[in-house]
This record gives sequence, structure tokens and C-alpha cells, in this order.
Amino acid sequence: MSEDYVGRLMNIAKLKREKVLECMNKTHVTIEDFEHFDRVLIDKLVVDFDNVVLKVGCLFSCIFQEKEVMTGAHIDIDKIKDMLRSKFRRDDTKQLDVRLQLLDTCSNEVKSNINECEVSLKFIICGLRETEKILNKDMDNTNDE
Repeated sequence: MSEDYVGRLMNIAKLKREKVLECMNKTHVTIEDFEHFDRVLIDKLVVDFDNVVLKVGCLFSCIFQEKEVMTGAHIDIDKIKDMLRSKFRRDDTKQLDVRLQLLDTCSNEVKSNINECEVSLKFIICGLRETEKILNKDMDNTNDE
């Protein structure tokens, strides 16, 4: 497995290397699977998930469960919000509120799904999509000034 992908997952999830590798071994995700997932994200082909992309979703699910923010197909959005709040200064409420709203949006998008791999995958993709919208909106506001 490419050290780049392992490192990215360790950094994003704040998990030890052993835990990330354990999830990768459990879900049988390969470098090619990650590359395919990246292409799907870049091309925004997220209507139907193929087996490779869904396998990456299972990896995300394993990582979420290691972080204790997911049980089965249920994401503990309150726990994620608490983790997020702990990373923000008290005077930076605008940025925090935007991110909390993003979490609510993505949580609502997956709450009726019962497949844990799909839930984590759709939650991640929603987060990326909503973050992109926020960044584009910020860029538009900057250009208007």
C-alpha cells in the first residue's frame, strides 16, 4: 500500500498507522482502489457506487468505528461535533457554525441508509462536496470585494 494514502488516512483520522493498516487489511483496499476512488471524486461520478468505491467506503466505516464515531450504519454526529468544537477557538464561531451546518447536512443525507459502507462513503463525499461549495462561495465573496 502506498505510504501516501496511509499517511493521508493517518493524518485525517488522527489514527495510529497500525489501526489504519488494520482497517485496510480488513477491507482489502488496494492502491488501485484508492486511485479509482480519487478518479470518481475528481470526475464527480457519485450517482451509483461500484464495488471498488464501496470497498473504500467500508474502509472509511472501519476508520469511523475505530474513532468511535460510528456504530453499525449510525454516525454519531454529536460526538463529531464535540470533537470539532474542541478544535476551534471560542471567538471563531462563524467558521465553526459553517462546519456544524455541513455536518448536519451530511448527517441528514445518510440517516436513512442502513449499509454502513454506503453511509460512511456518502458522508465523506457529502463533506467534500459541501466543503467545495463553501470554498467556492468564499471565493465569490472575495472576488466581489
